[in-house]
Amino acid sequence: MPSSARKRRSTLLDATALATALTALVAPAAHADNGYGPYVALGDSYAAGAGVPGQSAGLCLRSDHNYGHLVADSLGVSTYTDVTCSAAKVKAITSPQYDATIKVNGPQIDAVKTDTKLVTIGIGGNDLSTSDLGIGEVIATCIGGAAANPLGTPATTCTHTDTGAGGGGCTGRTPWPSA
Repeated sequence: MPSSARKRRSTLLDATALATALTALVAPAAHADNGYGPYVALGDSYAAGAGVPGQSAGLCLRSDHNYGHLVADSLGVSTYTDVTCSAAKVKAITSPQYDATIKVNGPQIDAVKTDTKLVTIGIGGNDLSTSDLGIGEVIATCIGGAAANPLGTPATTCTHTDTGAGGGGCTGRTPWPSA
């Protein structure tokens, strides 16, 4: 007999599939302007859809099925520009983005023109750490903590310090503040 969590997950997946199907049915077939375009999508890997099939843009790992593309298709915009890029930090909005010494993407804001009518921005997760790994460092720290102490207390936070070598480190654990 399925658990209540499994039933909820199944119901959620069914509802998501239904919503996706309904969106496809009501999305405009023609790409007339409809007052929403030109449209520009800015952001990091979450916005880029890194890992979602239909990848392009080299190291940016941009998917043609990311939410920007879905929004553009749903609204029927006439012009869509996607400059989202994996590993982008907030500074990549106004400065070029580099991976080591390789320029991966120009300043994302350059894609916004005077006639742009819609802009979406999804960025910030990579600014959660001191290293270039961004959210990946936070996730790795959590996984490492769980591997080291699988029965440890989940309500703790790691105290990060800059090692001076371009990365951060977990120097200790501090109890999570009580509500």
